[in-house]
Amino acid sequence: MTALQKPTPQEEAVVTRAVVRTAEKLDFRQSDLGRLLGLSGASVSRMVHGQYELNIHRPEWDVALALIRVYRSLSSILGGQEDLIRRWMHSPNTDLGGVPSDILRRGAGGLFQVGIYLDSMRGRI
Repeated sequence: MTALQKPTPQEEAVVTRAVVRTAEKLDFRQSDLGRLLGLSGASVSRMVHGQYELNIHRPEWDVALALIRVYRSLSSILGGQEDLIRRWMHSPNTDLGGVPSDILRRGAGGLFQVGIYLDSMRGRI
């Protein structure tokens, strides 16, 4: 999408629902998701209940897409097995220098660190 294209309402609704589901699958609490996206707890609560949609023109949009990409990369590496995904998220990773879920909770920098790592691992498959 170019900067001149206007998103359809469906795009914002789809990405909002996808990031909520992604956070649930990665064992993120609403407060974790809010911190990562830069949203208040009330906004995240409204988002979970379908009363708030992410805005494509705000930084929250890019962070949400990056989180979804992290999940999709991890899911493709682990064959979509939810138990393995959760175990990987909560296990120490020497390559990353910590537990992935903790690294993701550090903010956008941690999110992009994990995303780059997963992209490189996916390239080896």
